[in-house]
Amino acid sequence: MRLSNGIVVKRCVTESDIFETLTELAAAVQECWTRFGATAGLVVVRDKPPGVGRKSGIKFTNICGKIDHVANRPVYQPGVEPLVRSVSNGFGNFRGIYSKHCNLLTCTTKSSTLFRGGRCSRAVSKVVEHAINPRNINRMTVHMLVANARLGHGVCVDSFYLDRHLSDDGRWSCVSMPQHEEMAYVKGLRLTEFRPELVSGMGIVAPDGVVVSISKNGSVNFFVTMASNVEFERDIECKYAPFLAELLQVISAGS
Repeated sequence: MRLSNGIVVKRCVTESDIFETLTELAAAVQECWTRFGATAGLVVVRDKPPGVGRKSGIKFTNICGKIDHVANRPVYQPGVEPLVRSVSNGFGNFRGIYSKHCNLLTCTTKSSTLFRGGRCSRAVSKVVEHAINPRNINRMTVHMLVANARLGHGVCVDSFYLDRHLSDDGRWSCVSMPQHEEMAYVKGLRLTEFRPELVSGMGIVAPDGVVVSISKNGSVNFFVTMASNVEFERDIECKYAPFLAELLQVISAGS
């Protein structure tokens, strides 16, 4: 729908019955008037756009964090020491070890080791148990969680409907991220200042922020910047899954 004030709204109807589709369309037109104070000047109804995958829930794709070490103690177990390699990247020089479950990168001062690329906290824990000297683990914290989900319908990324929908929710602050050429088919939103009541019953610490990336094909990526000093624990991603599922539900309702 293209509104009289120029805003474009894209709504996806889940029903296949023509009468239910028209009923939902009428409700969507009225909702646009309520939210944006503008009438629908043009309404186009078409089939689901190509490239849109089936609806799927939260799947974690990356668990990142840091292991703090004790001074003057070996970092790695003797059995894995021959597998440790020198690594240079944009973040500096490291000594690292790679596995299918996660990568470990130890800084040159041996004060800490980063773990990256994990998808399952239990698997990350096993890698650390096998590779790192247990007498040299002072603390293990989580910095970021990355997750993906699919809405099951397309999204009009150049419309401000979704931005307004999330901004109107009083449980967080929402800021739209500026689009550039590389993000022409992606909408970016930054959520911060989560209200205590949102996470109080979930047993988690509210993140410092969540960057949400939503593609025109309905793929949603969550980049969760954790609060400082969140301890790593097995199944930590399971604790944050309901939190992201709540965000996903609001996104789905506004797209």
